[in-house]
Amino acid sequence: MVIKLTPFEIAHPDSDLHKNEGHSSLFAHAGAEFLTLCMYIHANASSKVYFYAELPLLHQSIELLLKAHAAKVDTSFSAKKYGHDTVKIINDYAGRIPVFSELAGNNAAIYLINGLKEAWLSVRYAEVMVESSGLDSDDAIGIGKLLANDYCKSYGIQILAQH
Repeated sequence: MVIKLTPFEIAHPDSDLHKNEGHSSLFAHAGAEFLTLCMYIHANASSKVYFYAELPLLHQSIELLLKAHAAKVDTSFSAKKYGHDTVKIINDYAGRIPVFSELAGNNAAIYLINGLKEAWLSVRYAEVMVESSGLDSDDAIGIGKLLANDYCKSYGIQILAQH
């Protein structure tokens, strides 16, 4: 199998996929897929906890859903500028996106979101031993659902099966 990557402006020159409107939708659908995987892992893990997979997937889900919102409201939003700094995206757009304002005002959510970013970065380079409680996953999945549901409600785009 060969994976071929083609820039959107070449693959679909007549579409808006290479603009932020298209990026927003792609970020949202990818974020929802990561969230769906996390919900499945969490629901079916029984006594085994998959910290090394679940926490980075949760970070990726939240990051993509945050970028989906930001790209939707800001035509000049640059995902690369923010990298993986999820808290910076929240803080910079809290005045324009009400759900971001809600998250920015919740210290526990910000602490968890930042912890997910750190876990994701550290696991990639095998730098840490990862520990968490099941509640962290529940709370992170709740944040992901909040972002996905708000995206659906705000923009009328269904990204999770229950939408």
